[in-house]
Amino acid sequence: MMKKQGIDVPAPATFNMSEDSIKRIKQEAFEEAKDDAVTTAITLLLSIPVKVVVEKYDWCAEDVEAFCEDLLNEYENFDGSDMSLADLQKYVFEHCGVKFERK
Repeated sequence: MMKKQGIDVPAPATFNMSEDSIKRIKQEAFEEAKDDAVTTAITLLLSIPVKVVVEKYDWCAEDVEAFCEDLLNEYENFDGSDMSLADLQKYVFEHCGVKFERK
């Protein structure tokens, strides 16, 4: 036991861990952080368009609900398709005249 200003203070606990255990813990922390980031990104990618169409375009609840279902279907379909992000960008530009670029 250590003494600090005359008071007995227990020594901090010491743990021995294998390198594999440390790697596993780091990997688990990374996966958890990645899952949180994906959840945040999906929430933003879905919520912001809904907020815009309600506030700026005065969509009714029925149209918003249909839009949300269609949006979710598109995300699911894209995830399971052979379409690349570049293909999607090209499609949106050719069919809608919209091109998203980073400034």
